[in-house]
Amino acid sequence: MITMYEELRSERKGIRMTNLVDVRTSPVDGRMPTAPRPDRQQVLEIARSLVPGIRARVDECERLRRLPDATVEELRASGLLRVATLERFGGFGLGLDTGLTVATELGRGCSSTAWVLAQYLVHNWGASRFDAATQAEYFAGTVDVTCATAKAMITSTLVEQDDGFVLSGRWKFSSGIDHADWLWITRVASDSTDGALVPRGDFEIVDDWHTLGLKGTGSKEVLLANAFVPRHRILSVAHQRSIAEPGSALYDEDPTHRLPGHVWGYWTGSCLLGTAWAALERFETSLVGRRSSVSGRMTTENPLTQVALAESSAEIQCASLLFEHDMTRMRAAAEAGDVVGYESVCEVGRNAAYSYRLLLTSGRRLLDHFGSSVVYDGNPVGRLVGDLIAGTRHAVFGWEDNAEQYGRMRWGMGPLAG
Repeated sequence: MITMYEELRSERKGIRMTNLVDVRTSPVDGRMPTAPRPDRQQVLEIARSLVPGIRARVDECERLRRLPDATVEELRASGLLRVATLERFGGFGLGLDTGLTVATELGRGCSSTAWVLAQYLVHNWGASRFDAATQAEYFAGTVDVTCATAKAMITSTLVEQDDGFVLSGRWKFSSGIDHADWLWITRVASDSTDGALVPRGDFEIVDDWHTLGLKGTGSKEVLLANAFVPRHRILSVAHQRSIAEPGSALYDEDPTHRLPGHVWGYWTGSCLLGTAWAALERFETSLVGRRSSVSGRMTTENPLTQVALAESSAEIQCASLLFEHDMTRMRAAAEAGDVVGYESVCEVGRNAAYSYRLLLTSGRRLLDHFGSSVVYDGNPVGRLVGDLIAGTRHAVFGWEDNAEQYGRMRWGMGPLAG
């Protein structure tokens, strides 16, 4: 039986060549011919089919401190990089909600792979927020384009010229940068949160990624030295916070674009849901047949261990339900053309941050009840909990800031700056 993944893989070369020609010669508002588009359920099945392979490469991924080349090639061949890309560029146009759900599924196999895929999907979806010229330039090489983010600014200078800007600076935490065709800088200067797209040849990678978790994401520092950025590759903060963006007239085919981009940003760590489920599974299966080195009692007969399993599973289930709830209602709002305002954004931020808090609590509990062997390198539970700890450090996912925003909203105060 030939699977959808095998069909996509066997046809990939021809699809890619067709799109190369069409993107370069057709108007940006014309639809690009593609292979038969899989639906949401089919891409989730493709993601699940990749889990055993990427799980088998976890050790290699951590050793390299980036995704193995074989993993990136598999992501391209599977078509998963196209999930949230518009159909006009050869993508599947299934929306960012589907893309984030795909990342959750991959998180069951390798946290780092799922984290990087989520970044690539978000950027391929978000590229359509730029104007037509930028979109055409971004997808000119391949529909399976990859783009990393530079957000945590260390230093930056921006010099205006007649036809654009000259940008220099350093940024940290650029996940997936080793395999990135583009770099999306979300803070181009010290007094700005404008966005800029920079091609591969204009930045340098600084290898500083030595961490306790998400070791394979390669979230390294990037350096720009007098890189020229034409005006059309700059996206103002006003555009990023609204639906009145340069490319807004071009993406009616995907309703998830009708909402402000930052609504979805709180859930870009949704891959951690898969990580938490994997940690729970490894905890449950690894303890079968084991005895306590102190009492000699079967570990699974200990009531405290049983309670830990139950409580952690309940927390992960609650976090998963919050994710499904928000994805469903955001999709419904987008399809109905509803305006998602300040109140809804605050609630989504609260839900996401609380979910990550639940995942971290559940993981720490599993760590406490696993036994002393959890400290060894390569222990699956220890590794996965380390990934949860690292992933939940992301500034956007912080509980206190999101909870404060929600409280301010409920009492009629304006949002915090930033």
